[in-house]
Amino acid sequence: MASGMQMNPRMRQQPPHDLGVHYGHDRVVKPGDDQRLLADQRQGEQAGPHGSRKQLMKEQGAAWKNVQDKAKAGQIAAIVPDAEKLAATAKEIPALFPEGSLNAEKSAAKPEIWQKRAEFDAAAKNLETWSVKLRDAAKTGNADATQAVVKDFGRQACGTCHQPFRVPPKQ
Repeated sequence: MASGMQMNPRMRQQPPHDLGVHYGHDRVVKPGDDQRLLADQRQGEQAGPHGSRKQLMKEQGAAWKNVQDKAKAGQIAAIVPDAEKLAATAKEIPALFPEGSLNAEKSAAKPEIWQKRAEFDAAAKNLETWSVKLRDAAKTGNADATQAVVKDFGRQACGTCHQPFRVPPKQ
């Protein structure tokens, strides 16, 4: 791995099971320290980048659904954790699409991801930016401001990546 690059925790190598210690790229995670990280590691190891990114997208979809439900119910402050989840997972997206991981049978990723890598990375950063904007609006408790972000989020945050870089779901 190139110097200065960080390995995505979803794609770490599996350690020997009898040691009771899970080795990451640059740190040791002991069992019980962060069960979610360990579960993500195992999921990624079993399925490779395709499974890891599908899992991340499912998590993002669930967080976005929570945002929509909470916005509809007027639970503005409750949106903050889901917006933070979206911002955090957006940072992981580029690393989940390594060169050579295109597989039309396992993924809806288009080859344009690698052909237009800078645009793809910018779309992931855009999702992070919109997620932070959503979080910050929700933190104020201002329902109108938050609803305005929610209204445009799907098109402006998700759509800027899904439209050019994802094969449309089968109808």
